Amino acid sequence: MHKNKRSWDCALEELRGAVTISIPEVPIELYKPLRLSYDYLKSNEAKYLFLLCSLFEEDSDICPEELLIYGMGLHIYPGINNLEHARNKVCYMLETLKDCFLLSQRSYKNYVKMHDVVRDVAIYITSKGKPIFMVSHDMNSKEFPRKDSYEQYTHMSIVANNFDKFPSPIIFPKLKLLMLRLYFTESFKLQDDFFDGMSKLDVLCLRGHSYSHSILPFPASIQRFSSLRTLRLSNLRLDDISIIGELVTLEILNITYSELEELPVEIGKLINLIMLELRNADRTLKKDFSWGLTKTSSIGGTTYDGGK
Repeated sequence: MHKNKRSWDCALEELRGAVTISIPEVPIELYKPLRLSYDYLKSNEAKYLFLLCSLFEEDSDICPEELLIYGMGLHIYPGINNLEHARNKVCYMLETLKDCFLLSQRSYKNYVKMHDVVRDVAIYITSKGKPIFMVSHDMNSKEFPRKDSYEQYTHMSIVANNFDKFPSPIIFPKLKLLMLRLYFTESFKLQDDFFDGMSKLDVLCLRGHSYSHSILPFPASIQRFSSLRTLRLSNLRLDDISIIGELVTLEILNITYSELEELPVEIGKLINLIMLELRNADRTLKKDFSWGLTKTSSIGGTTYDGGK
């Protein structure tokens, strides 16, 4: 990106005059240039995508396809409803973020990575402005992250290896995205009313540690979502997911590396689907699409754009 001398002089003055912020694990001299790089991103979409990367676990490889389906669910690509166009947009924005040294390229496929220091700065930004994120990745914690209030949070990412008790329900009136990854050693249960306080949720990602562990049973409150557009289930044993057929607003259903014996006929009710991606753990999924999916059908990881 070419800038004239006045632009560079302006950036230098802003860098010199930037307020010094103390963030644990972030050297003071690094915060200013990183914040300036973020502030100088020309598109709000690129800023949003950058902040979404902070929701992933530290030192993890970030798959662009995940950013695609979360972004589609959150409607952060204005004027784009076609999946292929959205992929191109994500690719372009990731290149922009890499050019600004806010992300780095991984050797595996086209994955990207966010440096730990950059991630800490991104989490700080999301804790002070809008949207407001909560990131809780404390593997030693034995309880759901406790706050005096959850009303301000719009995005949450929780990683844990055990919860003595799941709270229910908690009110999240503004929550749009929830990423929940559980490294439990046994099958676990979310209370039926677990999602009752998340009526505004657009994106839900539930991940286990191994598909030998399952959600027993699938929470009944999931059917109360009135605007959920993206649902991702990964590394889980899914005994009965027929209730998903009640999510009539769903546009993207992604079930990967999970154990699922049969895709229920209720999925045929999801008339707004534009992407259905299935990657079964044991590859023995019974497939019968005779009941519908008029816009899209995808199996074994192949994705078809429904042309919405």
